[in-house]
Formats: sequence, C-alpha cells, structure tokens
Amino acid sequence: MKNRSSTILALSLSLVIFTGAVYGYMYYMVDVFLDRIVEAQTTSNSLILTKSQEQSFLESYKSTASRWKSLPNYFVDSGHVVNFIEVIEALGTESGSKVSISSIDSDNLDGAPLGKEGVLSMRITIQGSWSSVMRALSLTETLPYKISIDEIKANTSNESGSTPASKVIWNLSFNMKIAMLVGSSTPSSI
Repeated sequence: MKNRSSTILALSLSLVIFTGAVYGYMYYMVDVFLDRIVEAQTTSNSLILTKSQEQSFLESYKSTASRWKSLPNYFVDSGHVVNFIEVIEALGTESGSKVSISSIDSDNLDGAPLGKEGVLSMRITIQGSWSSVMRALSLTETLPYKISIDEIKANTSNESGSTPASKVIWNLSFNMKIAMLVGSSTPSSI
C-alpha cells in the first residue's frame, strides 16, 4: 500500500509541477504578446499621426501653390536695381515732395546661385510739406517688396527768409533695406 500511495503522490506531485510549468509558460507568453500588441498599437498611432501631419502639409501646399508665382515679386531682382531706384525717386512726383537717395549699398550677388537672397540698403531723404512728406513715407512703406525702415529723423526749415509767414519745409530721412533675389522675375509695377 505504501508503494501505491507513493506512486500516487509522485504522480500528483508531477502533475502539479507540470501544471505549474504550463501555467508559467502561458503567463510568460501572454505577457510577451501583450508587449507586442502595445508596441504595435504605439507604432500604429505614430503612423496615423504622421499620415495626418502629411495630409495637413499637402493641403497647405495645395492651397498656397497658386500664390507661389507672385513670391519673387516681393524681392527686387538683383538685375533690376536701377529700375527700383527709379521707382523710389518717382515717389516724390506722386507725393508732391522731393525724394532723393543719399547713399546706396548692396550685397554683391554676381555669380550667386539662382534664388540667393541679398540686401539693398539706401539712405533716403524726403523734403516738402508735412502732408507730402508723410504721403511719400507711406508710399515707401507700402511698396510691394520685403522692406524694413529704420533710423527715421525729421526736422523743419523755413523756405525763404525767417518770417513767420514763410513756408515750413519738412526734411525726413531714413534707412531702408530691401530684399533682393538672384533670378527673380521682373519687379511688379507700382
């Protein structure tokens, strides 16, 4: 009897160990598969986000494509600087003031690759009545180019004689920087 109970005990013990091993293996496999599922879900979410960002970029690209042709017109073509200078000087006639350029400096873009951006710098002086000087400044600021204006200085003088009845002349001077582009289209008309 002792032999039989030890056999049953050994078989029961073997069965418990085997069941525990199968349970441990199954637990391990479920854990591995859950890690793989979480990793796959993270990858899937990342791909969905990337696809959404790509779609948003393509929509922006398509919605702005029609306006790209006009982008070079915001820059002075490096080969048309003289035309731009004439446009600036013509602002005097349009505003009823005297516009003069006292200094000009530009980046050397000779031999630069197509699309290279540079800067054209000018010191501009405007003389005339208050309204004509302000009109010329306003016209300068609203030119359809990439422009920055700084160091604005204003003073007055009397036209002839020092009598109070003489006409006051306003003198306004400022620095202007204009973006130039190698190989852009011809400047837009003002």
